[in-house]
Amino acid sequence: MEQEQFFAQLAKILDVPKDKITRDYVFAFDEWDSLVLMSIAAAIDEIYDVVVSIKEVPKCGTTGELLNLIEAKKIEDE
Repeated sequence: MEQEQFFAQLAKILDVPKDKITRDYVFAFDEWDSLVLMSIAAAIDEIYDVVVSIKEVPKCGTTGELLNLIEAKKIEDE
């Protein structure tokens, strides 16, 4: 459920069709500004209740890597 909600939110933020967002979706950081990074971090906080820095987001090349980061942060918070 969380993942579906997050993928839908990412699609809105990145202005791409929802069906394009999968674990293998490759991020195009060179096309993003700081507002996109802040929006992604805010979506993560809202959906997963995990704080991810906007400096950490660009270190993830795909949606799957971002989900792995979220999972690692959840474990750290326990």
